[in-house]
Amino acid sequence: MAGVDEDGNAGGLVSSVESDATGLGGDINIHANSLSVSDGARLFASTLGQGDAGNVTIIARDRISVDGVGRYKFKTGFFPSGIFSAVNETAKGRGGDILLDTGSLSITNGAEINVSTYRSESTGSAGDIKIVSPFIRLDNQGKLIAESASGDGGNITLQVGDILLLRRGSLISATAGTTQHGGNGGNITINAPNGFIVAKANENTDISANAFTGSGGKVEINARNIFNIQPRSREDLVRRLGTENLNPQRLQTNDITAISQQNPTLNGQVTINTLDTDPSRGLIQLPSNLVDASQQIVQGCTPRRGQTASRFIATGRGGLPLSPNEPLRGQAVITGWVDLPPQVTPRVTDKLSAEITDKKPTISVTKSTNQIVEAQSWVVNANGDIQLVAQAPNVSPYSPWQTNISCTASQTNSL
Repeated sequence: MAGVDEDGNAGGLVSSVESDATGLGGDINIHANSLSVSDGARLFASTLGQGDAGNVTIIARDRISVDGVGRYKFKTGFFPSGIFSAVNETAKGRGGDILLDTGSLSITNGAEINVSTYRSESTGSAGDIKIVSPFIRLDNQGKLIAESASGDGGNITLQVGDILLLRRGSLISATAGTTQHGGNGGNITINAPNGFIVAKANENTDISANAFTGSGGKVEINARNIFNIQPRSREDLVRRLGTENLNPQRLQTNDITAISQQNPTLNGQVTINTLDTDPSRGLIQLPSNLVDASQQIVQGCTPRRGQTASRFIATGRGGLPLSPNEPLRGQAVITGWVDLPPQVTPRVTDKLSAEITDKKPTISVTKSTNQIVEAQSWVVNANGDIQLVAQAPNVSPYSPWQTNISCTASQTNSL
């Protein structure tokens, strides 16, 4: 649904109580695969009289898209596209509730989901907003609003499966006392135990549960992690703004607030529970040498009693490289199995086959009595070959004098 005509009549679906009437506004219930509201069109369950606004329930399996504003400007500005259950300026009462259950929700380009009360004389509170969706996106001044002029702000509950994305001046507000009157801020609860809350830095995106003279509300966020949006205390706002007019939208940062502008003792509470890990906690200093390499390498080539031999096995060129200095190979080379030729068995008689079957193989293992020892030296045998020996032979030192004597004695004997 879309459009606002030149006379200011908005396209959409309206259920309201007129200004001279008393009673409850009618409810709007929609079940669809998807729903799109754009160009100033509205789903409007309101009251202009003395009763409460009606409720809006939308269940859309695929998505709900609320986008843009009307094409014609009026004295109050462009009409935003949106889903409303509000109490208007000439009425008294409470805003209705809005329940959305969808696969994806997008609120963009100034569009709103709104359960506010606008009349300052009214003591009625804003309605509540509850949204269940895996993905919720607020972009370019998209708004979720449960504000009150003088009564209590409404409650906003978001059940997020994956991501709540906040961009470019978007707002989630349950603020009370928007015209400097009383009332307590509402509560904002965002449950995304398996999801994330994501904003882009310095885009003036805010989550507010503030009050003017009353108590600030509560903001509770449960998520795996939250990015680029952080809570601000009242003192922090005063320091940054330099004034007691503590409207966080005057900052260009992304802020989460639950304050009382007029009474510091009535500030609300912001609670954020995330599962992210703080790297500054729980770190330990590891030793420089985790393993003594000298105790992992066998000193000898042959294992002795009680020792284990070292081994290096190369299993082929597939998978890991043979050397740690070689790069990993892009493709593993797999060699197929090779079948051996069938064994040829001579034909024998049944009697011979039975005799062979009855005989059990006998395995004989002969244990060598010779102990293998490591080579300690080498010698040259009579053939001139070098042999490794376990023990070096005792050799008399060479002496020319002894050789001469031996030769002389040999000559004497021959005479």
